Amino acid sequence: MKILLVSDVETKTKVEGELRIIACLSGKIRNNKIRITMGDKVKVNINPRNLQKASKDNGWISGTGTVVFREK
Repeated sequence: MKILLVSDVETKTKVEGELRIIACLSGKIRNNKIRITMGDKVKVNINPRNLQKASKDNGWISGTGTVVFREK
């Protein structure tokens, strides 16, 4: 997955396919002050239950994932 836009709490992430999600940063990433910038490759945990009932906002699916790892 690739980061497209970063804010303090949420990131807009694009999966290799057509799926675009708004993901939150995990607590360990926030506590360890790991910086995530645009273009970084990350691992995101996606809850399939939330994916079914998530709301779409201009093509973005919100409230579905958590960024848990930033690849080097």
